[in-house]
Amino acid sequence: MFKPLVIGSRMELVSKKSLRNNEERIVYASQILDFNDDSIVCAMPIYEGRIVPLEAGKRFDAYFYVGTKIFRADCTAIDRGRDNNIHTVTIQLDSELLKFQRREYFRLSCVLPVSVKKVITLNVKADEEAVTNTKSEEKTACKEQEDIDNCKIVDISGGGIRLQSKKKYQKDDYMMLDFDLDIDGSISHKSIIGKVVESRANDNDGTLFANRLQFVDIDRLDREEIIKYIFGQQRNILKKELSSNG
Repeated sequence: MFKPLVIGSRMELVSKKSLRNNEERIVYASQILDFNDDSIVCAMPIYEGRIVPLEAGKRFDAYFYVGTKIFRADCTAIDRGRDNNIHTVTIQLDSELLKFQRREYFRLSCVLPVSVKKVITLNVKADEEAVTNTKSEEKTACKEQEDIDNCKIVDISGGGIRLQSKKKYQKDDYMMLDFDLDIDGSISHKSIIGKVVESRANDNDGTLFANRLQFVDIDRLDREEIIKYIFGQQRNILKKELSSNG
């Protein structure tokens, strides 16, 4: 009934309420733990480093990651429980499980140092790729300014980042982003171009700006490593939560 899903598949849940009311899209990360005859047992999801106890009757869009493929279905939370100190939620699928073509990316709250330089020349192909988010055979030709903004990434996804800086960025500008990720104990350096989609003053500190950037011309391996890093961090958070509750 649930093929091709398997135990251990990563998954994301998006509240139907936020989709209907155009509220901020909150994505909960989880994982399949077991299958019943007509339902799926999942780890209680995590958001911003904390376990979120989902209520029975709440409806979601569910996205399941199986290898390089994504499958989507409507679902409803029907029960909550605990199995070997793991908080669980049981969901039932309300629609057919279908392959999903467009990638949506879970955002991980984090604090990562990043060096940012404005790209002052960028070829036309890169502008086209900003829309398609695909990778050309040749690396995008660009020239960077020498002025470096050393700041912090405060959330990251496979599609982009949000960073906190003392500088306000200009919308639609292109930036070269240099940062490191610890993936399974190995440091992986990333140099990725980002397009500024939003820059606004921090609500709590007017001297800081929240700058949101979409990745452009990103290599498939870079994207997969970012996603791997995100879910690795989520696993670590879940282990810490279970240890503190155990």
